[in-house]
Amino acid sequence: MPVSTSEMYRSWMKAGGRCECREHCHDHDGVRCNRPLLWQNMGVDAPGRWEIGIDEGKNPSKFNRCVILCHDCSDKAEKHEK
Repeated sequence: MPVSTSEMYRSWMKAGGRCECREHCHDHDGVRCNRPLLWQNMGVDAPGRWEIGIDEGKNPSKFNRCVILCHDCSDKAEKHEK
C-alpha cells in the first residue's frame, strides 16, 4: 500500500522532523538517532535528506506504520535487508 502525502506528513510531525531509527546495527545502541531533517529534502541529495520507511509489522491502515529515517539510516537499513 503506497504512503499518501497526508500519512507522510502526520508521521513527520510525530517524529518532530528528526530521524526515528533506533537500530543497534546502525550504531545507535537502542537510542534514537534523532538527526534533524528538512521536510523539503525528502529524497533529495542535500543536507537534512530523509526517506520514509514502512514498519511491515504494523497495521497498514494506521499512519504510525511509517518511520522517518535520515539518509544514512535508510541506506544502512536497505543494505541490512539484502
